Amino acid sequence: MTRPAVLLAALLSVPSLAAGLTPAERAKIQREQQEAQDAVAKKYGNRKLSELSNAERSAMAREQADAQQKVLDQNRVSQKDWAVSSMRMGRTEKAETEAAARALEAEAKKKKSAPTPGKGSGEIQIQRGFGNDKPAVMEDKGGGEPEIEIQRGPTGK
Repeated sequence: MTRPAVLLAALLSVPSLAAGLTPAERAKIQREQQEAQDAVAKKYGNRKLSELSNAERSAMAREQADAQQKVLDQNRVSQKDWAVSSMRMGRTEKAETEAAARALEAEAKKKKSAPTPGKGSGEIQIQRGFGNDKPAVMEDKGGGEPEIEIQRGPTGK
């Protein structure tokens, strides 16, 4: 194969997905990029750029660029296609993307505020026995495993 034919075959084998992104996918990528940027900023103490030295500023910029590129790579979108499609978005596409971003944010807040199994309210409920007529008490006597003592009668006699 000639060199141009190999190059053309390589270009055609990696399809660009940026042009065909839905507003939800675009919002997801933007959210992931923002989270990556926030993680890098947190690493540098969330300080303003004017508070950073030149070396820190350049290192932070490199890390942020790497984090953004990593998000694009995970979503199989090239930097060039992402930039071009972002610039060519119309008003309706921007509005749909913003609506999808708000929906993602609401979903994240809902998921964060929902109680997770096992965490509960922080209170530990102790159940004494399996019923009023024959309660069971579990005690740790400092040895290996705790022992379960089944008491006779409702008063523990």
